[in-house]
Amino acid sequence: MKKVTSQDIGIIADDDIDYTEKLNQYMSEQTEEVEIRFLPGRYRFESNIIAKNNISLFGPASDEIAVFFSRNGNAISLGADATVDINNYFKLRKIIFDNIIIRFLGENKKGIRIRCCAFINSKTPTNIDPNQSRNNAQLDVRNSSYDVRNNIFMRGKNFPGIGISTYKNTSTKLTGNFLGSFKDISKAKTYLESETLSLLSLMKDKSSSLNLEEDEGNFVSAWYATDELKDSTFTKNFISGNTLSKLHNPETDSEDIDRDHIIYIKHYNNVVISQNFFSGWPTDAHGQLKARNAENLVLVGNYLEQTSVNARAYKSSKNLFFRNTYILNNFISEGEINYYQDFVDSDSLKIDVKDFLVFGNHFKASNIEKTRIKGTPRNSSQEFYYTKTSNVYDDDNQKVVASKEFQDISEEVIKAKIPEEYQRYVSTSWIVPGSDV
Repeated sequence: MKKVTSQDIGIIADDDIDYTEKLNQYMSEQTEEVEIRFLPGRYRFESNIIAKNNISLFGPASDEIAVFFSRNGNAISLGADATVDINNYFKLRKIIFDNIIIRFLGENKKGIRIRCCAFINSKTPTNIDPNQSRNNAQLDVRNSSYDVRNNIFMRGKNFPGIGISTYKNTSTKLTGNFLGSFKDISKAKTYLESETLSLLSLMKDKSSSLNLEEDEGNFVSAWYATDELKDSTFTKNFISGNTLSKLHNPETDSEDIDRDHIIYIKHYNNVVISQNFFSGWPTDAHGQLKARNAENLVLVGNYLEQTSVNARAYKSSKNLFFRNTYILNNFISEGEINYYQDFVDSDSLKIDVKDFLVFGNHFKASNIEKTRIKGTPRNSSQEFYYTKTSNVYDDDNQKVVASKEFQDISEEVIKAKIPEEYQRYVSTSWIVPGSDV
């Protein structure tokens, strides 16, 4: 592998020249694996950066930072679209992207790794067709497999939008990412790796020059997986937005942007969401972790602070089923676990629910009489199960109230319903957030 510095290829820090053409040309000319190490400083790019095969773009090895920035009115992108024949083994590490987003599209990509980067001041569209909302993300990866690990996502008041969007991905790993504000660092310490904490510390020290605010949690949604996510994991991510019901829209100069769910996944198959922290959205239906019309979901060991798990099935979906949903060993503060569908089952149209299992969850709430595990009489499957003795309030082990749709079965029986490939998660517990002190 050839290793060069940014200076070696004529890209000089802090000289305020648009280096898009030079970087794109250099990458396109390479015929072997190349690592480009960017020296500390700021690098300006005003057009899209096109990723190429076997290229690594790395920031400084020292405790300093490299910033890629754009003054464009709309964020430029780094990545490749579906028209690129092949894009393999492209790596990013320890670069701060200021008004630059990541976008990889198409089925012809593999070995793409995005690690310990930061995304700030992203000017993504605020008034767009809801069906195209994934275009509003700071990181948008589609159709292939990706490793997105230990990154930082921040959105100030004038930069609202989505954090991460995945679309029709397979074998994708989203691990150890931080979405929030500097005030959240103490809580996040138990979730994040040292390289992420180190970059957060560097960014906090330079927050003024990076134009970062006290509240960087202006996310419409933290993670969208709007269709056909398969064989993928979402693990040890720390997500803390804010509780505003409406976000500021810089295009209209009004608070007119609705919040969406903290995470929103549908039409998935074999997805594990484990040991994450979720907080900082409105407590109504605009928040919550939402899953829709799919199968094989493990939601285990997560810490939910004033939010809920919201399973929803709609008759408009191409998948009229909700199968093999395993919700276990989560800590839920002032929230609930619920299933609902928008119609009543009939002989001609119904949602096929199979093994909706809820056990081992601990709750904390001011109202312990409230039903915390809820089904709906609209579904006729009778496949909702929970263990009364293992879904309890954390303070005194008092049993949580469940609606009549949930059948109480023993812990031994409910654990035996978990398929062999998921049995290892039965012993997974939540991570306690760090102290604010």
